[in-house]
Amino acid sequence: PIRVDADFPAGVLDQDFLPDEALTLSFPFEAMTARYIAGMTPITGARGEARLTGDSFHVTVAAASVGPLALSGGDVIIPDLHNSGVITRIKAHSEGKMSDVLRLIDEEPLGYPKRFGVNPANVNGQAAVDLDVALPLLKDVSLDQLRIGVKATASELAMPIDNRKLEHGMVNFTIDTQSLSSQGTGVLQGVPVSFKWTEDFIAPGVTTRVDLTGRLDDASRARLGLSDPQWLTGPMPVTLALYGRHFSLKDAGLKADLSAAVVDIPMLNLAKHAGTRANASAQLHFGDAGALSMSDLVVTGEGMNVRGGLALDSEGKIVNVALSDVRMGANDFALNLEPLLGGDGLAVRIQGKRLDATHFFADKKKQADASSPAEMDSELQRPLSLNTKVDRLVFHDDVGFRDVTMAVSFAANEKLTGFNLDAIGTGKGKVTGRMDVVKGVRNLSLDTDDAGAFIDTFMNFSSVRGGKLAAHIDFPSDAQNAANAKAPLPDYQGVITLSDVVITDQPFFARFFSAGSLDGPLRLLQGQGIPLTTVSVPFNARAKLVTIREGRAAGPAIGATFGGVLDRKAEKLDLTGTLVPVYGINNILGAVPVLGDILNSRKGEGVFGLTYAMKGNLNEPTVTLNPLSVLTPGIFRRIFEFSPPKDALAQPPPQASAESAPQTPAAPPQ
Repeated sequence: PIRVDADFPAGVLDQDFLPDEALTLSFPFEAMTARYIAGMTPITGARGEARLTGDSFHVTVAAASVGPLALSGGDVIIPDLHNSGVITRIKAHSEGKMSDVLRLIDEEPLGYPKRFGVNPANVNGQAAVDLDVALPLLKDVSLDQLRIGVKATASELAMPIDNRKLEHGMVNFTIDTQSLSSQGTGVLQGVPVSFKWTEDFIAPGVTTRVDLTGRLDDASRARLGLSDPQWLTGPMPVTLALYGRHFSLKDAGLKADLSAAVVDIPMLNLAKHAGTRANASAQLHFGDAGALSMSDLVVTGEGMNVRGGLALDSEGKIVNVALSDVRMGANDFALNLEPLLGGDGLAVRIQGKRLDATHFFADKKKQADASSPAEMDSELQRPLSLNTKVDRLVFHDDVGFRDVTMAVSFAANEKLTGFNLDAIGTGKGKVTGRMDVVKGVRNLSLDTDDAGAFIDTFMNFSSVRGGKLAAHIDFPSDAQNAANAKAPLPDYQGVITLSDVVITDQPFFARFFSAGSLDGPLRLLQGQGIPLTTVSVPFNARAKLVTIREGRAAGPAIGATFGGVLDRKAEKLDLTGTLVPVYGINNILGAVPVLGDILNSRKGEGVFGLTYAMKGNLNEPTVTLNPLSVLTPGIFRRIFEFSPPKDALAQPPPQASAESAPQTPAAPPQ
């Protein structure tokens, strides 16, 4: 039905219609079909009321459909009907599935989802949309002539984002012809996040910005595939501002509060405990196929300052780490890290003022209490090349080398393949080290001008003063090991030689000499010390068992022979030998041809000696002496000798484990 209400002056119907005349045509309609934007899905099944008043047309739509979407609250206003291209205003409310809304606005000429790489079929959730469109009444309307205003709310939104999934999203959208703005919350791969997305449709460069805020812990990082780096653990609030063009994100700004997090890089002795204030920021750059680079990395906090950048390939492997400034704890250096050429492993270069190496020389028992042996021994399982040039290399308690130039290389499983060292030692003079390879046999040498300071530094034994130390260690070749498969060779063997050292007041030696009633050496020990012209320690080792054969010490006041086994894993020793008092005079008779061979038991034992056995805990072994042996000269003294311990090489190899395995002995390095 059509209802026409008219109020005209007399005779007006005989004249031409004038727009300013009062004329109202009002009628309800049903099942109307309309298409307002060419090419898009038409409005169907519309019902409502239309009113023509003078020069304007107003349509109120109570209900309609656009494809599967329901419309309500529609309103169409066309003013100035007599003008060409008059601007028409269209408003409507719609509710339905988010995928259907996206399919509608993906139609030409809009095409919003495809601009951002969004496939409507992969999106779930419900949407409520308020639409406000202004367009000219022309046959052909370009996108530039449209004025679109959209306000939408999405609930239970679920969609993929960069190989991850956003679920349970609650998002508000505001869209016009120039920009999009959205804000909301959701769960990204199981991690609660809040976010804000802005899009500039007309900017020539960067058009997209996505701001994410969340709290990452170890579990959420694993769910997001961000478990690396594994040296960073614990909770951390994070904000991430992502940038790109049309939702193709290429760059990001990262900020993180690391105060509750833990940083632990034992190899470089870099550590940060939970509760220590720290903040981090960086610029991220996303490459093809998932590659990532980080620049302008800055970590600041209590006692720490780190600056630099890094790059990872598409598989998350390190391409390069370049830190221009690393100041944390006792460390102050620059670092460059990259993969070794032609294989697995890392090449590390360190240069600067100070490098803290206390991790490698700390109390191993305390380390074992803090972590399992497998964790402790896992640090050098991959090949490693380390080149260092620092003013100070610290070992413990601010004790270390100066002016250090060092190159060390390891193959897999801690196999030492190269060593070069030049430094000023902890005492007087230099410390030098070299490794040469001859026919597959690795030969390591280490020399220092101050044996006492060197021993105190690495063995915490302060009773040796001065002198020189020379160590020569050989590692069998693979061919030698293969040829002796039935009778395994030692992992390494060599000789440590001390010359012109002095043994000073030391409780263990005082107890040792007292037990043997050696008053002369005891008085020397407690006074100016006992000089030793030479100490020779031939040894071989397999895993953590070290065998000493025919060790000798000689000086004017006393000499000694020793041999046995040292178990570094159990921290126990089992040694036997002979003490030779008044060594210089005692050996005069031993130098007499023929007679000396009879009177001497062995080389270095002299005519008269005191046999002993030393067994038990490495720090406090039990000492047993045979006083009758001092009355028995030369070869007959062997009657009173203690039974020597079994050679470590004659015993079955220990079971391989993370802490004791023939192919991975601990210090001294393999």
